[in-house]
Amino acid sequence: MARGPGAQAWMERLRGARGRAATARPMPPPGEVVDLETCARELARSQRAAATQQRITDLKHALLEHERSLRRAYAAARLAVSEQRRIEPAAEWLLDNFYLVRTQLRELAANLPVRELRKLPRITGAGENVPRMLVIARACVAHLDGHIEPEHARRFLAAYQDETTLRMAELWAWPGLLRMALIERIAAGARVIANRLEEYARAEYCAGYLIEMAGKDAPGMLMY
Repeated sequence: MARGPGAQAWMERLRGARGRAATARPMPPPGEVVDLETCARELARSQRAAATQQRITDLKHALLEHERSLRRAYAAARLAVSEQRRIEPAAEWLLDNFYLVRTQLRELAANLPVRELRKLPRITGAGENVPRMLVIARACVAHLDGHIEPEHARRFLAAYQDETTLRMAELWAWPGLLRMALIERIAAGARVIANRLEEYARAEYCAGYLIEMAGKDAPGMLMY
């Protein structure tokens, strides 16, 4: 795989991060309750990754499932708007950003280096067998509630490598797997949005039906 100048610069920053961490690590922003570096170090101490012949989880198939979740939530939100039902801010955000997220998802699926990912150390658990770097990316995204900045990613990896040194191939895979973790989080939120909007729609249908029946035969409804 060809490595462009941008990727090379990214890797150089990560390779030097461990040595610079003690002197150049910025102070956490005001209001950051849980320390980012502590989270990364604890994760590194708790993980036991190894090369394995066990089949890796199909990440491309997972991306297809995430796209289905996004489409379902988007359709439910559009229907709610067309029926003049109130929707939550998360659903409004999805309506505004659906095509952007879908484009990123499809671009990632088309360029996911499956062969290279099979060679990386993996973590097995919770019914899946995935690259260690994806587990690290998930932890970073979860800790920051999805609000990722480049400096956050650098700090997280620098602190992780205070405990465990990552391979160069893992650092190369980091940007794509961080995008994967973000898409997973958005898709999980989309499933919640879809379920909630579909439940609201069913509840409104039932309420409308009962109101209509009460208008036609109120005494008769009391018999049931």
